[in-house]
Amino acid sequence: LYFYMSHFNILLFAIYLWKQNYVIKKTDFFRSIFFNSTFFIFVIFLNFFLDSNYWFTKDKPNGINLTNILPEWPYYLIILIFIGIISYCITFKLFNQRLRK
Repeated sequence: LYFYMSHFNILLFAIYLWKQNYVIKKTDFFRSIFFNSTFFIFVIFLNFFLDSNYWFTKDKPNGINLTNILPEWPYYLIILIFIGIISYCITFKLFNQRLRK
């Protein structure tokens, strides 16, 4: 339940920002990718030292989920990173399409 509620809040926050006509600047876009990439690298090292699997960087999550149709490590991770970058680009385009009108 916590998983669904926390991820729903992300969607709700994005809808709120959209309704407030919030605009994402290019610097914000690249800064968010930089900080998320830095944190991602930190998590990989943290998982190595703690023998954990936060953000599923070492193994696929158990259960029925998107990773079941993806190849094994490290390829599923590369595909998920690519999907993440695409979602950043789509979000950036959606929040800035009003500037062109």
